[in-house]
Amino acid sequence: MTTLRGKYKQIFEQACETGYIVAREGTPLPVLNAFYQYCKANRMPYLRVTARRKYARIHFDTFPAGRYFSDAEQEALRAIGRRYLKHGKFYMFGRDGITLPAVPLADVPAVADELLRLVKERTNGQ
Repeated sequence: MTTLRGKYKQIFEQACETGYIVAREGTPLPVLNAFYQYCKANRMPYLRVTARRKYARIHFDTFPAGRYFSDAEQEALRAIGRRYLKHGKFYMFGRDGITLPAVPLADVPAVADELLRLVKERTNGQ
């Protein structure tokens, strides 16, 4: 694993604490990969927020957690995506993720928490 330093180490550590990584356009791939590998090692979903000026792109992937969304969870994800259709499209891919390309920055913490809670509820309910 690449040794992270300075602000990149801080970004990684904050991601481990919050459960999602907040990046800017141009954040080096080793930082994103380090968090992905952390998620995989800890069997947790990978949630990446790419912040822009007014909006953020949210990429949520449960593959590192080793699980897929049930039909009910997929519908819950679609409902979240529909809330942001006025700001762009959302993309479902397979049974393990969603990308929301235009979430207002002010909404990001609530949306990230909602996505992570969706996975935790099922995991705790099993």
